[in-house]
Parts: sequence; structure tokens; C-alpha cells
Amino acid sequence: MPSQTTRPTAIVYIDGMNLYHRMLRRDPKLKWLDLQKFCDINLPQFEITRIHYYTALVSSAVTDALGPTRQKTYLRAIETINPIVKIHLGRMKVETVITRIGSDRRWPFRATKPKKVKKATEKESDVALATQMVHDAHTTNIKNLIIVTNDTDFAPAVRIIQENTSVVVGILCPGRKPAGSLLLTNPVFVKILDFPCLYESQLPDTVEDKHGHIKRPPAWT
Repeated sequence: MPSQTTRPTAIVYIDGMNLYHRMLRRDPKLKWLDLQKFCDINLPQFEITRIHYYTALVSSAVTDALGPTRQKTYLRAIETINPIVKIHLGRMKVETVITRIGSDRRWPFRATKPKKVKKATEKESDVALATQMVHDAHTTNIKNLIIVTNDTDFAPAVRIIQENTSVVVGILCPGRKPAGSLLLTNPVFVKILDFPCLYESQLPDTVEDKHGHIKRPPAWT
């Protein structure tokens, strides 16, 4: 009887805001992303046992009025169809800042037209993701951790794991060029994400849970 090959197990950690700003925001059709299918397509060599997804609830102060509703609809769909996904919510800090747009052509160049704008900053998610990775590296039997990000803030956590445990870390990189400090952590692999894999990883237009139908928002079609 031929022997069956068992794929190594892995845990995936998705930096939701980094993935969104680098890739998903470019086309609304990408935002209805099936996280489990996305991981299976990009990591066929692994059996994914858990996907940790980190994001923060958006505020209507920095998006349109229906933005929060669309996001909550999406998170509900993910929880329904992706049983191995665990959603972690940070918080969104919104503050008013002064920005200056344009400049005159005389020397010295000076920015002009001060304008008040709302700025949103995600809080706690990055720390939570890094902490979860280090925790899992020390407390589980999983030897492959994969992080979806191109944020240099995660370099210390990746370095600590690879230098002090037998666990290895791989990187799925949103964007054309991986950050240098992430490469310096000597990840076991780096894969650049492309847009075709995102288009192939969409949820069904309609998902159903015990409360009813969950439909892709019209703005994301």
C-alpha cells in the first residue's frame, strides 16, 4: 500500500489593515475576501489549523456612513463560512489633524492651504498579533507560522521566534517589495501576493447563517 504524505501543519496570522491598504482597497471587488480560501491557494504545502485575523472596526467619521455596516456584514460572513478563522478586533482612534496641500513655486517652497481632516489610527492589533505569534511558538506543537504583512513592526517578534525556538516563520507579502527588516529576520520563505489570487479567493455572493442571508454589499460588486 503506498504511503500517504502528510502536509506539515501551520498557523496563519493576517495583518488585516496592512493587507487592506496595500491591496484590497484598490478594487472594491476584492474586499469580500474568503480568508480560508486565500490561505489554501497561497499555502497549498501546509495544512492550516488556525487563521488569526486582526483588524479594527472602522468609523463613519473617516469613511462613508455605510462603511461600518459593510465591515460588520463581512466579519459575520467570515465567521459563518470560515470555521478555522478567529477574528481579533483592535480599536480605531480617530482624531482631527491639520494637513497642508499644495505649495507655491517660489523659494523657499512652502506648503499652503491648511485643512482639517479626520485621521484614523489602528490601535492594539499589531501588539496583539505579535504577542499571539510568540505565545503560539512557545505553547503549541505547530512548527510553521506564517504572517501576512509587510509591516516592519513585526520584525522583532519574528526574530525572537526564529532565534529562540524550533519554529520557523514564513511571510506572505502584500506589495511588490518585502520590507528589508523583515527579510533580515531570515524567514523560511517569502511569497509576494498577487491580485489574481485575491480575485480567486472571494466568498460566495450570498452566505447563510442561522439568522438569515448575508449578502455581498452592493458597493463591493
